[in-house]
Amino acid sequence: MVRRGNIKLSLVVVVVVVVVVVVAVVVVVVVVVVVVEVVVVVVIVVIVVVVVVVVVVVGVVVVVVVAEPDIKQAIRFSGSDGKCQLKGYN
Repeated sequence: MVRRGNIKLSLVVVVVVVVVVVVAVVVVVVVVVVVVEVVVVVVIVVIVVVVVVVVVVVGVVVVVVVAEPDIKQAIRFSGSDGKCQLKGYN
């Protein structure tokens, strides 16, 4: 009877330990997945912001570089009063 009691107690302890380990593993996995998802979302947001900023900066630079000759041609500096005058309006 004592042996059977010990076996039952051992089985209960093993079951409890297995359940605790399984629950702990599940909790750790859930926490890691949540943290990784948050990190992934933050990384994606940062990448999108950087890409948008780079595209805007490159677009502004390209517009300035491409439009600069036209701007220089369109604006004429008069020597007498120093004001800028657009071609066709003088």
